Amino acid sequence: EGHIVTVARKLLIEIGSERDPEGQGDDADSEESLVGNGRINKNRHFCDIAIGILRRSPCDLVMESEFLEHHIINLSQSAPEDFYDPIFSDIMSDPVVLSSGFIVDRSTAIEEGSGALQFRSCPWSRKPLDRKVYPALRLKRKLNEFKSGRVNEMMATASLLLNAKNERDFCKVIEMAQEFVEDIGPNGHRVLAEQLAQLGLSTLDLEPSDTSRLSILQPSLLTKQLLMLYALKLADLVESYLPSKALKMSEMAQKAIDTKQFDEAEEWLAYCDQIQDQCRDMLAGNKEIPVAPMKLDLAKKRGDSDLVPFQRRVYFGFLRNGKTAAAQRFLEQEGLGALDLRDLSPCFFRRSALSSSISDDAWHEGARCSALEGGVSHIFVTAKNFRDQDWGNQKGRLGLSLYSPDDELVARCNLFGTYRTQGCAFNDAPFAYRLLEADQEVVSKCTPGCYYKFEFTVGGG
Repeated sequence: EGHIVTVARKLLIEIGSERDPEGQGDDADSEESLVGNGRINKNRHFCDIAIGILRRSPCDLVMESEFLEHHIINLSQSAPEDFYDPIFSDIMSDPVVLSSGFIVDRSTAIEEGSGALQFRSCPWSRKPLDRKVYPALRLKRKLNEFKSGRVNEMMATASLLLNAKNERDFCKVIEMAQEFVEDIGPNGHRVLAEQLAQLGLSTLDLEPSDTSRLSILQPSLLTKQLLMLYALKLADLVESYLPSKALKMSEMAQKAIDTKQFDEAEEWLAYCDQIQDQCRDMLAGNKEIPVAPMKLDLAKKRGDSDLVPFQRRVYFGFLRNGKTAAAQRFLEQEGLGALDLRDLSPCFFRRSALSSSISDDAWHEGARCSALEGGVSHIFVTAKNFRDQDWGNQKGRLGLSLYSPDDELVARCNLFGTYRTQGCAFNDAPFAYRLLEADQEVVSKCTPGCYYKFEFTVGGG
């Protein structure tokens, strides 16, 4: 068995040294040649042989650091030739066919953001290219099958590494497997996604060997895996398993706060907030992650001078969940009154452009703001270039309306008058503004939970 490991180790190291992934070696062109849409390297098939031998002696795998290094590289980089992007030599995620018939990865062909084609002409035939690319469905299916098999090998390797307390390499392998699963899509192989996520999340129950770390895996990866499992909507996991893991992550955040690792606490709380936001139905009631109280605790221990934003979030969180008694106790503990937590920052909402020919006299919604936490002191409104059809009936208006939390109209104000009638602010100017203060009902009648709508009428006839 020791001889088998020695042979496999030699194979992997030789393959690693003979490869020239950057294409900078003197013999790169003689060793590799462009054929169709892939690079052919005569040594790559040894990777599969070496990985097969590894399975016979898994215990020795984690003992040989140089062997392990090359094994990890090959897990992520070795593949059948058709699966490599012919330009960048990476394993493809989403192969597409250019109009010239050659296959590249979508990220190679299409510019991120703009969606524009990266080339004007084919890199091989030099013929002009159409702007469209076409999915290589059969190759994508084979690629996903390959990646599924490779993820299984990565998980087997990761389990061995975790048992041997080789946490550094365990993290590497789990991250590689996560990338492959994301390429396949969690719903593309639900069992695989579930197994990988559970392997990663199991580390939340383990103490890392490095005492300076709060967990073996980074909170960003743990969050990805938890949300991936949640997206699968597996009833048994959503009921108890995932809430328990979310609770573990909040415990990590609290531990960081208590040990004054404030940067780490901020990071953990940000991911806890993301989980709570995206899994509201799963983390409702007593399963909710107490992010707001923990952020207030962090701000106090960090010595922040302004605690009001954190206190406000805790207080209104109690009210939102119908816990009025808890909200009152919180105010007493903090030595505050409800008025101390009013949000005095400006609230903005706008409609950039509007054109309508609705031929009735009703008010129609143009924009609305979110529900307000309290009353308002004043409202400032600006508008420009307001006009009607310039003939016939005169009914064009812009208004600001106040609505109750139950969507009942409370008050309405015609902001600038009716177009083409006496007193309309737009009769002689393209721009107008209006300041509304407490003498206007749309201001004085605003109470917590109310919201505003910008409205307009065109008019019939």
